[in-house]
Order: sequence, then structure tokens, then C-alpha cells
Amino acid sequence: MRTKILKIAMLILVLSLGVITACGEPAHTHDFKNIKFDADSHWYECDCGEKQNTQVHAGGVATCQEKAVCETCSQKYGNLKDHTYSNTWSANGSVHYKRATCGCDIDNIEEDHADNGNGICSVCDTIFVSTQGLKFEISEDQTYAKVVGYEGQEKNVVIPNYYNDLPVTIISEGAMYQNAVIESVLMPNAIESIGERAFAGCTSLQDIAFHGENANYTTIDGSLYSKDKTTIIQCAIGKTNKEFDMPSHVTKIGSYAFAFDTYSTLFNFNNVTSIGKYAFKGCYFYSGIQLSSSLTAINEYSFSEVEWLTEVKIPSGVKTIESNAFYKCIRLRKVTFNSDSTLQTISEYAFSETNLYDGIQLPNSLVTIKNNAFKDCKFLSSIVIPSSVEVLEYYAFHGCQELKSVTFSDN
Repeated sequence: MRTKILKIAMLILVLSLGVITACGEPAHTHDFKNIKFDADSHWYECDCGEKQNTQVHAGGVATCQEKAVCETCSQKYGNLKDHTYSNTWSANGSVHYKRATCGCDIDNIEEDHADNGNGICSVCDTIFVSTQGLKFEISEDQTYAKVVGYEGQEKNVVIPNYYNDLPVTIISEGAMYQNAVIESVLMPNAIESIGERAFAGCTSLQDIAFHGENANYTTIDGSLYSKDKTTIIQCAIGKTNKEFDMPSHVTKIGSYAFAFDTYSTLFNFNNVTSIGKYAFKGCYFYSGIQLSSSLTAINEYSFSEVEWLTEVKIPSGVKTIESNAFYKCIRLRKVTFNSDSTLQTISEYAFSETNLYDGIQLPNSLVTIKNNAFKDCKFLSSIVIPSSVEVLEYYAFHGCQELKSVTFSDN
């Protein structure tokens, strides 16, 4: 029995020595100096293959272009982040889309426009159906389009947001000038510029509107104004039986704003300081008009061919009556000036072909009467030239067949 126990002890000793020494080499101690990894985790590994401290990758932030980087082993792991897109729709002439906001060169989320029945997309609110007959031009730098004309027969004109996938930002000068068909115009809110007389003389026009808020213009009761409402750009002259009392916030009447208006009765001009050229050309004012005391100039052709204008009082602050201002107002019989008038110049053809009658008393501030200023005033019988006048140009009273008396003051 003792011999058996001794043999077992000797065997244990031999085995123990075998662990410490193998083939004469010293015993192995693990050194977990090598960090290893796979797609999901990392660990430390001894040269002998023994592993310890296995952990899943962590840390770092993934983007839609790069995977996250593990803060321990510096290896990329996991999935790319989803692409991000704008919350709002962008559009062109045929589709709307959401732009990528993650910086990636990828296709946008894109859908065809959905017509709400009026040519406006029910998803992105873009006007994408254009009224047939509208004429466009593309800018030289190929970055925008402009409306240059209309040859259609549709009464309600809709201008689209895009033409050939370029934004429509301009209504050109005279684009729809004297078009008698148009009753309404709907424009995109991206319009940046509306040219002079773009809608002038549209005698059926009852409503001008934007689809959405515009940065440069606004509309009131169908008429077009500057954004700050101080300038009336175009009156909706097709509205019948209207009495137009100039809003108190208006200080400027734009060129052609009321041209060819055959329906408006203008009671007064309130706070208007400036009247643009051709502003009331061809209008039907019955009897007289009351100009604002703040007015400083009457522009060229401002009241030309106003057929039913019979008399006018020139405010004291007006220094110049420009050329053709009252040209061919064939029923204009009486023009008066205040005693404190500051008028200095009556320009070419200013009162030509009017029916001034029984003389005209020019103000003592007047300096210049230009050529043809009173040409063909066939009923003008007498006139007094004040001593302040220094320049009296040729043909100033040419064709005044009834002129019998011209009196020059003391100087």
C-alpha cells in the first residue's frame, strides 16, 4: 500500500515538472498584448492563442458615408447611418423632391406633381400648369425665365413657377399690355420683378394675385401695390362701377397704374406726392379731380387723353408740369393755380389740344414756357404772361385760333 502511494506521488511530481519545463524550456506565462477584432467585437490575445476580455465594439458616431469607429480598437463597425433629407419640398416644372441634407451625392426623394384641379400641386404647392398662350424667354445665363407676352384666349391667366425647369422670376415690361381678354392673373410668389405697364390697359382685368406671400409686392382688392403699400403699381381697371378713393397709405402712383381705366371715379388723391408717367392716360374722369396738396410734379403724359376731365387745380407744391401732361384732354376748359404756387416750368405740349377757355392766369412763380406748351388750344382767347417768365420757347401758342390777347406783365 505504501509502495502504491509513493508511486502516485512520484507521478504527480513528474507531471508538475513537465508543466514548468518542456523539452528543457522555462514555463510559459500569458501576455495578452495583442488586440484583435472581428466585425462585432474586440479582445486581447496571447501569442499562444489564449483570449481574454472580449467586448463588443462601442463609441464613435456613424454617418451616411462612414461607419462608426470603436473608441477602444479604432476599427470601423456597424452600419452606415441613413441619409437625411429636407423636411420641405423643392420642385421644378414636373416633379417635387426633397433634397439630401447629409452632404452625399445621391438622388433626391422625387415624386410627380399631383394636380389639385387648378394646376397647383397638392403636395408641394407649386404652380406647374401654365396657361396656354403665355410667351417666355430664358435669361442669357440660363438661370431663370421671364414672361414676355400672352397670346391666348383664356380669361384667367396662371403663370407657373417654372418654365423648362427654370424659375419664372420676371414679368417683362408690357408683357400683357392692353390685352382686353384677361380678367385675372395668378402669379407665383417667387416673382422678383414686374416691368412697367406689364398689365396696363387690360380693360377686363379684375384681379391680380400671388399664390402665397411675395417678398416685393402685395395686392389689395385685386390691385397691385409695392410691398410697403406706398405705391400703387396697377389698378384692376376691369372692375365696373367702382369709386376709387386713393388709400391714405399711397404716396406714389406708378406709371400706367390707371391707364385706360374707363370705370373708376377718383374722388381725391389724399397723400400722393408723385404721379408716374401715363398714370391716367385715357381714363374717364367725370368733371374735375382733386390733386393732393403734397404733389410736387406732374409727370409726362400723366393725364393725357383723359376725355371727360373738365377742370383741374394745380397744387401749390408742383414745380414742374412735364411734357404732354394734359395732352389732348379735349374737354379740359379750366386750369387754376394757387396764389402761393411754386410752379416754374410748363413743358412741351403740356396743355396741347385742350379746350382751355376764357383765358388762363399763370402763376407769378413761372420761369419757363416750353415749345408747343399750349399748341392747338383752339378756344383760348387771352393769356397773361407774368413778369417772372424768362424763357418763352417757339410755337408755345401755335394753333390757338381764338387767341386775341397776350399781355406781358411790367417786366
